[in-house]
Amino acid sequence: MLLYVDEEADQGRRVLLAAFLSGHFEENEVQTTIPEPNLEAMIEKVIDSRCEVLVTDFRLSEYKCHCTLINQNLV
Repeated sequence: MLLYVDEEADQGRRVLLAAFLSGHFEENEVQTTIPEPNLEAMIEKVIDSRCEVLVTDFRLSEYKCHCTLINQNLV
């Protein structure tokens, strides 16, 4: 399963469409989510998703002011 994290819902929809059109993913194999307010909660969400592939926006806090993941990498 691929998990895409971005604070902009439109970007998530674009990733879903691109994944389905690629022919490599079924509808239930791609999920999108918004960032959690802190790193610990975000890590827990990723682990709970049991994703095999994680893709994130470059700056998760760029458009979401309550997110404290500024200057922190999830990798």
